[in-house]
Amino acid sequence: MLNRNNLLVANICDPSNLRMEISGVHITPEYTEATDQFCLVRVATINTPASELPVVNGANVELKEVILGAEGIKNLKYFKPNKELPILDNVIVSNEKEDRVDLTTTNLEINNTVTVRKIEGNYPNTSQVIGDIKNPRTVTIKLLKKVIDTISKMGIDNADIEIVGEQIIFKGITKEDQDVKAVLMLHLR
Repeated sequence: MLNRNNLLVANICDPSNLRMEISGVHITPEYTEATDQFCLVRVATINTPASELPVVNGANVELKEVILGAEGIKNLKYFKPNKELPILDNVIVSNEKEDRVDLTTTNLEINNTVTVRKIEGNYPNTSQVIGDIKNPRTVTIKLLKKVIDTISKMGIDNADIEIVGEQIIFKGITKEDQDVKAVLMLHLR
């Protein structure tokens, strides 16, 4: 079963369409993933049986492994999150054909359906790249974004990083040839 998080990975897809199979979202029964050849994001699917979901357009289809076009996924409209009915954050596969899939969100009164094209080809084996984290540290995403946004506003497109103990150290040079260093503290798990 898919939810909003599973399909947000479409924002990572390579927009160039040079390699069609990586310009889409790879969906398997266990996870969804996307890459642009430089970064990769994988999100586990949720374990909600189809029998517990609202029936939309007469059927809920169990989706097999497939690559779906990112642009179509980005057109999917979500309803406002509902704390009392979190099931409404899910995305229902309401129809599957040879070359396309219908994805539907619902608030139990209105259905929003988007038809998304399937992409032919084989998605690269990313399991070797994404592996398990051996010595996990926790980074606060808002702080990471704050550091990256600040460095980016200085005109730095590439920065060297190093993890030293419990710190991520960023180093870059501005267009004006100024050295910039930033440190972000990590937390043990």
